[in-house]
Amino acid sequence: MEPSPLAQRTGLEPGTVLRNTYTVVKMLGRGRFADAYLVRHRYMGMQVMKLLVDGESDADRAEGLGEAFLLSKITHPGIVRVYDANRLDSTFGHHPYITMEHVSGGTIAELLASAPGGLSLSAGLEIARQVAAALGHAHDLPGGLIHRDVKPSNILVESFEANAPVIRVADFGLATRINRFTKVASSGGTLLYMSPESIHGYETAASDVFSAGLLLYELLTGTLPYPKRALADATGVAELKKTLQVLHAGDLAPPSAFNPVVPPDVDAMTLRALHHDEHFRFPTGTAFARALAACQHALLARESLKIPTTSEAALREIFRRVNFVDGAQAAIRDLDVLTASDQSIGRAYTPHLHQLQIQWNRFKRESADDNLPSS
Repeated sequence: MEPSPLAQRTGLEPGTVLRNTYTVVKMLGRGRFADAYLVRHRYMGMQVMKLLVDGESDADRAEGLGEAFLLSKITHPGIVRVYDANRLDSTFGHHPYITMEHVSGGTIAELLASAPGGLSLSAGLEIARQVAAALGHAHDLPGGLIHRDVKPSNILVESFEANAPVIRVADFGLATRINRFTKVASSGGTLLYMSPESIHGYETAASDVFSAGLLLYELLTGTLPYPKRALADATGVAELKKTLQVLHAGDLAPPSAFNPVVPPDVDAMTLRALHHDEHFRFPTGTAFARALAACQHALLARESLKIPTTSEAALREIFRRVNFVDGAQAAIRDLDVLTASDQSIGRAYTPHLHQLQIQWNRFKRESADDNLPSS
């Protein structure tokens, strides 16, 4: 959407004092629905202020401020804290605003721009785990809260010292409470990072998991799992949606196709998060975070263990099959046998086994409830 003809849409100049409390330092950026400014609070220091712009109805604006109240109650260390929500009335217009804490380390989008081949395996897994855990905290709140716009530019970097990242998930501005009866929400977010069901306006916590899976894929490879030519040939939003729907229905290349150091269990967990069937994905960010923690455990364990070549081949085949509905149960059973028969594999992959068993049992229950086919 092109910016409003209103001067700079919101028209705030550096030095402007708002509500006798906030002093505008500079403009940070412009999104579809809001302009973002760095402001200095009279008592609390630097904050970010987002002003909703023209194009939304009064009802939408009121809903946005109500959402800010919900977000202000979230105190998870991986989620940017919302401080205030109100309305500005001045000569430049009438705009609801939200203020939130300022994180000065840039975004994951900027980090990826400086690392075109992706980040290290350990850094990518840790960032994705933190993102998933933060989303999971919101998903697990009473009633549930989904983000709906998970993408690299909405993940802020608090620190990245010694390849030990600390991130904060920002911009829950498109978030909505999950209706546990209809599970329907209006479509929002950035198309490339939207799940198959999100494109149709049907969203659950698993939709956030899909977007987080795309983020993980990009962290590990520097690219998304879609052919660039297919995306480039799509002209307009409607055609891009159709292209993505076709790509979602097909088989995605595993991250190891672009980065051969990615091990088979990480391939499997990434593709599970990106499964076209939301029931077969991790149901919440919490479940995805636990699976990623199992990948991290295996990665650390493998550094001190020597696993036989024959077992390596068996593991690769097992993790290749766990993402196919008709082969998942047998693959999990084979992993159970392998971890029991080899102490080294047991030490490395037992957490994976537990997570896969939990996910498979959940899938069978939901498949029965929704009359979906199950092997």
